[in-house]
Amino acid sequence: GGPPEYDGEKSWSREALPYDNPCWLYGIQCYPCPKWPSHLGPGWNATKMQWCELDALDDARTLSKALDMLKTAQHASAGGRPFFLGVGFHKPHLPWQASKKFFDLYPLENVSMPRHPHPPVGMPDVAYFQASVRDPETPLGDSEVRQSRRAYWATVAEMDSRVGQLLAELDRLGLANDTAVVFHGDHGWSLGEQNEWRKFTNFENSARVPLIVRAPWVRGSAGLQAGTLAELVDVMPTLAELAGVDLPSGEALDGTSLVP
Repeated sequence: GGPPEYDGEKSWSREALPYDNPCWLYGIQCYPCPKWPSHLGPGWNATKMQWCELDALDDARTLSKALDMLKTAQHASAGGRPFFLGVGFHKPHLPWQASKKFFDLYPLENVSMPRHPHPPVGMPDVAYFQASVRDPETPLGDSEVRQSRRAYWATVAEMDSRVGQLLAELDRLGLANDTAVVFHGDHGWSLGEQNEWRKFTNFENSARVPLIVRAPWVRGSAGLQAGTLAELVDVMPTLAELAGVDLPSGEALDGTSLVP
């Protein structure tokens, strides 16, 4: 099952949201995209049947709940109590769902093709994960590639819009200047580069994720980009330092604070 069953014994998480998730996994009720036209052939892969112009209802509900919880956090902050709010948006996970206006941002004729549609020469077999393609040297057709890349970008754009609404509410409530914000993904995604789709490789498209930290009171940090290696295990010690929270003593903790 999903949260809170996955929470650790020291977790302070609230009970899980009522989560109508379009994803077909985890035994949760699904709102899948309509089936791909039958003339394109049977069989599942990481592109066919996995995108549609449909608002990602799970993320809409997550945003609504998060906005309500921010109002509660405002009252806590006004009383001198700190708050932590973790907001997880499902998209751009499959299926790629977004409202039509976000698809319209990316006219199909403007969608680029992968710059490197074939695996690297001399690549060891262990480096390649075959998903959604007939074989490593045979890319999907141009039309399917463009439609799939467009759908992924549209899904990212709608998720980005929701992050923007969350940050705007943080500002409206007067919390932005003394609240640390961390934005990150959990893995990358291949969209035809090296003839790879999905996430199961160590190519940079799969292994790298966005990681953005905003803390207005850290002088000189705005717009700063770090070229050194950072990992998601660094998030916890970074937040602890920004919040002035001591890490537990006597425990082996991975990660290093990224505070400059």
